[in-house]
Amino acid sequence: MKLIWNIDRRSLARRAAAVCGLALLAGCSLTRFGYERLDWVARWQAGRYVSLTQQQETVFDDRFAEFWDWHRREELPLWIDELRTLAAQADDTRRVTRQKLAQMSERYGRSMQRMAQRLAPVACEVGPQLSDEQTEELLDAVDERIDEFRRERVEAAPEDRRKAAIDAIEKPLRRWLGRITDEQQAIIRDWQDRRPAVSPAWLAYRKAWRSELAATLKTRSAPDFCARATRLITDGSVLWTEDQRAIFTADREHWLDLFDALLPTLGEDQQRHVRRRLLGLAQDFEAVLPGHATAGRAQPAEPAAAQRS
Repeated sequence: MKLIWNIDRRSLARRAAAVCGLALLAGCSLTRFGYERLDWVARWQAGRYVSLTQQQETVFDDRFAEFWDWHRREELPLWIDELRTLAAQADDTRRVTRQKLAQMSERYGRSMQRMAQRLAPVACEVGPQLSDEQTEELLDAVDERIDEFRRERVEAAPEDRRKAAIDAIEKPLRRWLGRITDEQQAIIRDWQDRRPAVSPAWLAYRKAWRSELAATLKTRSAPDFCARATRLITDGSVLWTEDQRAIFTADREHWLDLFDALLPTLGEDQQRHVRRRLLGLAQDFEAVLPGHATAGRAQPAEPAAAQRS
């Protein structure tokens, strides 16, 4: 279950870094269309890891509906505010300091952790219902993704890894900027060439996480299963070794270096482009807030102050 069991700290960190510089959701394809169908997306993602019985699907849907309603009430307004704040600064990127980038990253990271905490009850309720065959299926799916990561990020030829890494940066930037200049491409390539390798450390971490997951699933009938599963879901960093923690912390600073270097190079057309994208996404999300006329799952709206108290 990708949204329940396989919380990938690497991808969250990368998204948080991308968010800092140019957009709150630079590493994500969520739009109003996607957000309104988040329950279907969640079920589809879960199905990539384990086949649920009808009873388990009912539990999953009920618990996920509670999570989704909470997110629309509590988290989505914060995302909208962040998007509008970034849009207001898009015309003068000098105001987006490195300190502000780091603060945005921290806020986004806290949002991701709150989401994980709210999703944990899904695992707590569905986990004990899993059969031995289902847990084996789940672990096999995790193994497949670890093996895919190993082949593509660790064992691939250096030039292939470099090209894939650069493409992973430039693709979302083109969505937000429209066009990347030769100067910006040179910055990205130079940054990637200077970036210390982190994939081997992530591979080791993911293997350790998988081992802990297997051990936790073996206790799914025990009273402490929920506590163990919640810990694994909400704070996988507790499994980091000291060396891994140092590598991942340094990599976060390296990502900040990239956006710190890119922001001053944005031209007027790029600034207008990213501002339109940010405002458009904020408007899309506002349309699915509780109480909005077009919200697919409307609930009585609370005043903004009450929602954030």
